[in-house]
Amino acid sequence: YADSDGGNVGIGTNSPTADLSVLGNLSRALTGHVMASAGSRAITGAETRFSEELRVGDSLLIGDAVFVVAGITSDTALTVNTAPTVSTHNVTAYTDSDLLIVETGAEKTALVVDRAGNVGIGAAAPKAKLDVAGGVKVGNETVCDAGKAGTIRYDDAGRAVEFCDGSGWSRAGLQGEQGPRGLKGDKGEPGATGARGLRGERGPTGTTGPQGLRGLAGAMGPRGLKGDKGDKGDTGETGPQGKQGLKGDKGDPGIIKPVVNLKPLNQAPANPTNGDLYFNSSGALCVCIDGSWKKVEGNGYCTAVVYFNDFSAGAGTEWTNPTTSKANGESFLAAASHGSGRGTNSLTLSGLPTHTKVTVEFDLYIINSWDGNDGGGVGPDNWRLTVDGNQNLLYTSFATHNPRTQAYPSQLPPFGNGASNPYGTGSTERGHLGSGGYGDWTYRLSFTFNHSASNISLNFTSLQNQAPGDEGWGLDNVKVSLD
Repeated sequence: YADSDGGNVGIGTNSPTADLSVLGNLSRALTGHVMASAGSRAITGAETRFSEELRVGDSLLIGDAVFVVAGITSDTALTVNTAPTVSTHNVTAYTDSDLLIVETGAEKTALVVDRAGNVGIGAAAPKAKLDVAGGVKVGNETVCDAGKAGTIRYDDAGRAVEFCDGSGWSRAGLQGEQGPRGLKGDKGEPGATGARGLRGERGPTGTTGPQGLRGLAGAMGPRGLKGDKGDKGDTGETGPQGKQGLKGDKGDPGIIKPVVNLKPLNQAPANPTNGDLYFNSSGALCVCIDGSWKKVEGNGYCTAVVYFNDFSAGAGTEWTNPTTSKANGESFLAAASHGSGRGTNSLTLSGLPTHTKVTVEFDLYIINSWDGNDGGGVGPDNWRLTVDGNQNLLYTSFATHNPRTQAYPSQLPPFGNGASNPYGTGSTERGHLGSGGYGDWTYRLSFTFNHSASNISLNFTSLQNQAPGDEGWGLDNVKVSLD
């Protein structure tokens, strides 16, 4: 803004009171999100960096209200000068950026005035009211009175820096008395090698050294006398087969040894035909009858995979929400790359062949700041898996950061007694999706349960209490097998 009447110029203000007036506009966004309660001076943050990005005395814009930072407790907790009148949740806070920056053509900082009023000359982040990265030249001054107390000058006549104490110039205060002698310093590095000295007299003869290496073989000597007869040589090779001999007498009965050895497999071979056999690594001998695997013997099972999806080619109508996303090159079932929000995504399969048991296996991704068992407002963050809407397979909580704890691998009441395990307990991998913030955790889960109906509905439910981007989840490598 330029004042056409007075010629003053304003940046951030329509009422400049000097040739150039600058008013901070609280435009620099802080990292993370903040929460404030009406009537309380305490401000809390999620994924914030208060200690790094703020100082006591800084201005802070939360919603439509401006406050002054009164104290900083940690990266996620601070107090302001007055309590807000309106509660806010999960919003971005703003503070002043630097008021003035002057750079050279090479983008080197020459002059800066930061939001605290500190002036830096050659210093990009001034730590005092005046911070100079280099020497300071001080000229001569003649007047020293109460109004100039604290002034420094260079006395041209005395060629020394002097200090005004309000009544006169002196060098006291700038140069103190000589201090005591310091401690002896550490031993220095060895000096360079000196010039070569004169050759000394020849020393006494040393002791005889060890025997040297064996020399090269000499030339071949003349032929020796004939030696004694040597030992008998080795038996020669077998000659050709002779004519068939006479029939021998009848031998004793032999012992029957195994004629078939089946290599254990961890799943049934694909596309079997009637009569095919295989040995399942769970401990079952299986035979294909009418296109299905039947157990012949053993305590294991003969499993048939009826569904598998790694979501590299998307998902179909078997899911209530078939949306897939990709993160760090991995495709998975989720509403976005930072995961899905609170709710249920169900897998429904129909026309299943005859069976008595079902096994479901999958990778569960827990993404960003899950708070596990916390009951202070940011948690608890629970997760559940049920069958056909009533049979519980898993009801637990997950956490991804300190000081939060989680119930997994234990179940929450009424299906278990819960637990306070460290965050990440039972996970198989961290960072597979390359998520920022608190990262992502992979849990490889497997459940086997009794089931005989021709249809099945598997309900994957997240009960986290914050939106995706703060807390998210997803599924991958989902496999359903029958036995």
